[in-house]
Amino acid sequence: MADDIISGIDADVEAARAQKQFDRLIAKYPDSTAGHPPVSEIFSCSYERAGQ
Repeated sequence: MADDIISGIDADVEAARAQKQFDRLIAKYPDSTAGHPPVSEIFSCSYERAGQ
């Protein structure tokens, strides 16, 4: 690691990959939650999203 950069790792690509994996995981929650509520009712936002 040099200057906060890990050689051979594209941080933007890895962040996008991790986000897709997270989104797939979260999308499965209504199927296994009693009453099958929408994701927005299962998980509330901790922080207000920018621009909203």
